[in-house]
Amino acid sequence: MYPYVVILAAGRGTRLRAQSGNLPKPLIHVQGEPLLQRTLRQLHEIGLRNFIVVTGYRKDAVEQCIQDSYPNVSLIHNNQYEQDKNIWSTLLGLSAVPENRSVLLVEGDVIIADASLEVLRTLRQSPVSVWTACGHFLPRHAGGIIKAHTSPMLSSSPEECRNAGIYHAIHEITYSLYEPELADWYKNLGIIYIASAQRPIFAQMLRTYAERSLDCYYMTPWAEHLDKLPSDMLDLTETGGASFNTPEEFAAALRLLQLTPKETDQSILPVTFIDIASLRHIEAYDPQRVEWLTAKIRQEGVWTTPLAIDEQHHAVMDGQHRMEAARKLGLRRVPAVLFNYQDVPVRSLRPDTHTVTPEEIVTRALSGNIYPYKTAKHDLPQERLVCHIELDKLMREE
Repeated sequence: MYPYVVILAAGRGTRLRAQSGNLPKPLIHVQGEPLLQRTLRQLHEIGLRNFIVVTGYRKDAVEQCIQDSYPNVSLIHNNQYEQDKNIWSTLLGLSAVPENRSVLLVEGDVIIADASLEVLRTLRQSPVSVWTACGHFLPRHAGGIIKAHTSPMLSSSPEECRNAGIYHAIHEITYSLYEPELADWYKNLGIIYIASAQRPIFAQMLRTYAERSLDCYYMTPWAEHLDKLPSDMLDLTETGGASFNTPEEFAAALRLLQLTPKETDQSILPVTFIDIASLRHIEAYDPQRVEWLTAKIRQEGVWTTPLAIDEQHHAVMDGQHRMEAARKLGLRRVPAVLFNYQDVPVRSLRPDTHTVTPEEIVTRALSGNIYPYKTAKHDLPQERLVCHIELDKLMREE
């Protein structure tokens, strides 16, 4: 019997928000497809049919994304998502599953490689729960980690699983930042097969912990009662899977899984904060547009488009009007994405009168002898940069 699938899609994804704006993390595009739709499609392709998605932040957007392609998915809203660290979302999802059914619990920010799908399908044969991992704990990692026995697994695993990677009984689970002594641990991937016999035990633990505080990761009850919930671990390093919290981690996950972004994807480029006093114009601007833009940003109370900045000299590649608006608003810092002129082609919009080269742009920016309005055009790798930063934050020095 195939397990129910519970997908956790309630969180804000705050560490991505500076780049993704108000887009929920599960809706970030992967190869032209929202991640949540991609996960539903993949699991549907291997025979899974019973899906429960727990929503929270921007539930309207998440629900619309699902219903466009999978109208029969069950939706549960977690109205405590602001305080929750997935312990309440997990409990809500498990409580909606019929008795005596196993569950495949999937975090909404996990990217599953197609090669791992068949392995996940075979997990339903396991009499004990199985936590998945994505290789050893590395310096770039943080979060849930697993220590596995070198002895064989608790269950007699399917041959497909044995061939797919390391499959051992779990010795310990914890949550940690990287330390060298933890290098032999494995990084939790965020996909757990919960055996039917263990599901009610885990659900009761979740309820007990949630009654104390929602500021608790869902894996904590399991980690602290592993004696009551013995489990196996399956390492999917060979077949592929990755999770992410930051723009850098998202980019690394795509590289690891060899997923080339499409032009329609929501590009995730790291946004940083630049002291406005260090910025340099490269061309003139329209004062009337600056006044209009200043009023618009002041009314909205948020900054939604980062400047594109030359990382070496802080010349403003794109955002002359935004730079002046920031000054009028009294901001100390502005959101920016840093680029190198080696990676950004530039051309002249006035080829008959002005030659534009990176060297000339920098020379003019440093001297103050800037180009006329609308002269230089930078062909940035991402046409539309987005962020969502409260103005109050940009007025403070940090």
